Amino acid sequence: ILIDGGVARFALASDPARDKLFMVDNDRALVSVDFDGRNRSVIVADANPDGVLGTLADYQLVAVDEGRAGSGGRVFWLQPYGDLNSTAAFIMRSNMDGSGTPVQIAATDRTTGLVVDQVGGALYWVNGTTIYRSDLDGNGITTVRSSAAGQQIYYLTIDPLARQLYWIDPLNHTLMRRSLLDGSEATLISGLGNAHGIVLRPERNELYYSNDSKIVRTALDGSNPVVITTVDRAYTGPSNLDLNTFPALYMAPPTHNMVLGVDAPYYSPCALNDPFESNNDLGSATPLTVITETVVSAALCTATLGGEIDRDYYSVSVPSNKRLTATVSQLPADYTLVVIHPDGYAAAFSNNPGLADETGTISNTTSAAVTYHVLVQPGFSLQTNSQYELSLVLGDVPPPPNPSDAQCGAVDRYDAPAPGGNGTLASATPLSFGTPLAAALCYSDDVDMYGFDGLAGQTVTIDLPTRPQDYNLTLYDPAGTPTQVISATTPTTYGDNITLTSSGRWTVAVSQPNLTPTTDQYQLLVTDQNCVASDANEPNNSASLATTLVNGNRVRATLCNSADVDVYTFSATSGQQLTLNYPANASAAVLRVVPVAGGADLLQVNPGEQGILTIVADGNYHIFAENNALASADRPYAFELLLGSPVTPPSGSPYIYYSRVSDLIRATLDGSTVEPLLLPNTFAGGNVLASDEVRGKLYILDVFERIVQVNPDGTNPVVVVADTGPSVTRFTESLAVDERSGRIYWTQATAGVVTTIRSA
Repeated sequence: ILIDGGVARFALASDPARDKLFMVDNDRALVSVDFDGRNRSVIVADANPDGVLGTLADYQLVAVDEGRAGSGGRVFWLQPYGDLNSTAAFIMRSNMDGSGTPVQIAATDRTTGLVVDQVGGALYWVNGTTIYRSDLDGNGITTVRSSAAGQQIYYLTIDPLARQLYWIDPLNHTLMRRSLLDGSEATLISGLGNAHGIVLRPERNELYYSNDSKIVRTALDGSNPVVITTVDRAYTGPSNLDLNTFPALYMAPPTHNMVLGVDAPYYSPCALNDPFESNNDLGSATPLTVITETVVSAALCTATLGGEIDRDYYSVSVPSNKRLTATVSQLPADYTLVVIHPDGYAAAFSNNPGLADETGTISNTTSAAVTYHVLVQPGFSLQTNSQYELSLVLGDVPPPPNPSDAQCGAVDRYDAPAPGGNGTLASATPLSFGTPLAAALCYSDDVDMYGFDGLAGQTVTIDLPTRPQDYNLTLYDPAGTPTQVISATTPTTYGDNITLTSSGRWTVAVSQPNLTPTTDQYQLLVTDQNCVASDANEPNNSASLATTLVNGNRVRATLCNSADVDVYTFSATSGQQLTLNYPANASAAVLRVVPVAGGADLLQVNPGEQGILTIVADGNYHIFAENNALASADRPYAFELLLGSPVTPPSGSPYIYYSRVSDLIRATLDGSTVEPLLLPNTFAGGNVLASDEVRGKLYILDVFERIVQVNPDGTNPVVVVADTGPSVTRFTESLAVDERSGRIYWTQATAGVVTTIRSA
């Protein structure tokens, strides 16, 4: 944006209420301009009367008090004073229209931030690394944040409603936020490069800042960063002051603050020649209505000639049994035409060399209107203001010829002309769960059959995610009896859950009454909703199919999807203690313990927790594992079930232990006691420890490569494994205890780099 009659400096302020930008320009004048750079107005003729040079003069800060509706508004600025290299300045105030006499608000030094609180009616500024506040007349100056060594504060910005200050610390490469309510501070973003400027849009939860050459948008808490543009490139577009001139300009990254302004883009020759911009992606495609023929003219260009490649997208609804022919003519350059199917693939493509017309044709043979997209794009990196012509013509779909056997074989490798193929139960093509099969009903009276192995109680879905028509799917049980018809009009439709009633070979038949043979492929997909392949307990989705558990069982299972419920059952007697050890896992399922007879949950255990319940009545109980908010599929989980007498927690204080060569050292969890535990003669410490809290024992992998058992106070040492590395110079480095079984495990070096896991 070129300034009409002046040259901008680095620091800006904006007044969105009046559509104005404010700055101290190269003539040292405090001026305002429109957001498009026009209508420069001088507010103060000399905002630096002492002629101070250096950084303070280059970055003369400006802030705006928008004032009440109908009022004139006021502008604040830093006016340097003193010798040529002075860092001192007055905070000055003037009416926006330049009327009256400027007023001195405060004196400051090394000021790197100046902002007006529009809601609170206050002025904030930075003096060194101290933040001050006063009212808009300079009264009641208070310290908001005291100076802090090793920190810097630049580009001070305020969220007046949330009462939050934001700034960038260039020294520590961070973006900071401070609450004006309780004084708390938070580092929102760290690891910044050459960062400048902050813009807030609190009503949209948006924060903008520059980092090197990138303009970045995040949430107000610094999360979800998105690079919205890069400003480090040449600009070859038209001037905002004269659309017929194209100045040679370079758009460099920001070196000071940024402000928010709202304005309309100025026109370019490209915009005049393309009334449909911007239609550069599917989401912004220009809708066109076609009765018989529609012709439009447009251009492949953007406001910045030589910038990013332009692509023009159009959308058109094609009625049932109609054919659309798209033609691009009067080409100014080598263009490409693509007609895009709603599923995202190229239904038609044309890329003739040179300036030859590009033509693509598609047919809608479905029973409903379908919206296609037409894409016109350059064949290489080129922009031009010259127009092309796009013609869209609708006609009837011609009757298709019967496909040949060779054509059918190309689109359906599972089938063959009668009497061959997969048209019977005996010749059904095997399929796998979760793997789509692409084929076609290509022959006369064609029926395609597919078989899979199922289990009684297993839940499956049968779908045709891609289909030329709404074909019928017939499901046969292992006895060959049809049990379900799946279609777009039956109670059971594509993708519905179906529970198998017996185990064995099930078959799906794809067919269509009054079939018109076609090479258009369908896609058959059968999915296992219980993840039987990854869960040996399945199907166990109901009480009648519940998996029986006993004391000590360790369950490894899979939650298949949000509809999957895994049911387990166990028997217990009154007074027993039930313990569920449930590690954290990706399923996020909650384990619920419920009496088989019914009633409220007796226990709920979240992932990463241990659940303990004292059984109050003899009987059978269910454990349910489910997560109806599960967003992904096939998520594994595991838990351990223990039943027995109530366990008395170990007595004494809990300690953290570690070992040295000669002894043990332990510390209480609250740090009140730290003490050594000397071991008796012939015993020494080591690098690795393991503990058995159930039995109250420690195990030491000592420097003699022995495993020694001792009491928690270091007494009664016993060698339980005399040599964990016989005839090997490489030391054993790992040791673990299974508290339930009382067994110890260690890694024992053998030959070379080979290691085995041993147990005793």
